[in-house]
Amino acid sequence: MNQTVPAGFSLIEVLVSLMLLSLALLGMDAMEIFALRENRSAYYFSLANAQMESITEHLRAIGLVDNASIIRAWNKENSILLPQGVGVVQGQFPTYAATLFWGDPKTNECKITKKGNSGCLKKIINL
Repeated sequence: MNQTVPAGFSLIEVLVSLMLLSLALLGMDAMEIFALRENRSAYYFSLANAQMESITEHLRAIGLVDNASIIRAWNKENSILLPQGVGVVQGQFPTYAATLFWGDPKTNECKITKKGNSGCLKKIINL
């Protein structure tokens, strides 16, 4: 009696291989979603930094002149560039404290810089 060994793959082997492949693809998909979320967070933080530099340069340029119109224009830019972007400038010449909120801030104070889809950025401006 000659017994022949079957050649090829069994159905179990194919199913195990497909399961491992699907788990690997799901892991890659999760990494991509995480990377996209972090990319958006970094984009908003980059825009917030640019807006902080913008208000700093505007305040340096106007000096002692009334800055209410500059702050209104800055806030209009904030609302266009950042989701629910709102900026607050407090103080008087030569020291200001500028705070920028975006997303869905829970409070109106920014003790530490927060990044993400919701965050805040605070800067002390000495002219």
